Amino acid sequence: IALLVGCATAQKFTAPDGRTAYIISCDGSVQTIGACYQKAEESCGGAFDVVDRREASRPIVTPTQYGPVLNSADTRNIEVVCKS
Repeated sequence: IALLVGCATAQKFTAPDGRTAYIISCDGSVQTIGACYQKAEESCGGAFDVVDRREASRPIVTPTQYGPVLNSADTRNIEVVCKS
C-alpha cells in the first residue's frame, strides 16, 4: 500500500526591513495549518511573526467507472518574518 504524504515547503526571501522571511506552503488533504507553523519554526530557527495567512479549498470531481468522486484541493500558506 502506497501512501502519498505532502510536506511543508519554505521559500526564503528578504523582507523590506532586511529580515529573513519565508512563504511556507502546506497543501493537500493530509496537511494542516499546523504543519505550516512547524515548518516556519524550523526555517526561522525559533520565533517568527506571521504577516499573512491564506487557506482555500476547491472541489474536484473525478469521473470513475462507479460514478463521479468528489474531492478537494486544499491550499494553505503563511508568510512569516523571522525574529532572530
